[in-house]
Amino acid sequence: PVKRIEPRWLGAEEIQMLRDFFRVKAASSKANYHRDTSHLEMEDIFVVRLCQMTRSGETLRLTPRDFSGRDGSVIFRVTKKGKPRTVPIIGEAEEILHRRAEGKSLDEPLFTISSRTYTKNFRAAVRALKLPGRVTGHISRATGATMATTQSVPLPTLMHMGGWTSLKSVQHYAHNDTQALEIMHRALEGIEGGQK
Repeated sequence: PVKRIEPRWLGAEEIQMLRDFFRVKAASSKANYHRDTSHLEMEDIFVVRLCQMTRSGETLRLTPRDFSGRDGSVIFRVTKKGKPRTVPIIGEAEEILHRRAEGKSLDEPLFTISSRTYTKNFRAAVRALKLPGRVTGHISRATGATMATTQSVPLPTLMHMGGWTSLKSVQHYAHNDTQALEIMHRALEGIEGGQK
């Protein structure tokens, strides 16, 4: 039997810890002229993945063409399901995408590190920070899906944003926390029909 892994997503403090870790590593690479400059892109990739709930390959294949001239949206052309997906650019991802596109041709990748290097660096950060539970680079999808569920984002909208095509897939990522269940109080208040 396979032991069920407890649902896991990142809290605001953990997100900040990871961002700070990547920032310090990047500064160290610049200051010491390290050969390994892969940390220079880690924070940007991490933030885009959080904001857009993307898989690493979807993020790492982005080019300026994927959002240039699009009114606040980005298209992920090569996806796991093989269907391009156009979604709004969320939060800080907009600044990152436009900053990284400066001086690049329309089809030049925004990021240069590989998915394997991103995964390796992410694992190193998790170990260094001693984050509990199963924390992988893919946790950005679970974090975004859980936050969206907590804020009562309609299921079809959440599925489109994350590129999920089945309820089972969504349930794997979107975990209801106790705050999300508060909506039940509002939805069912007074259902018993009694008068006070």
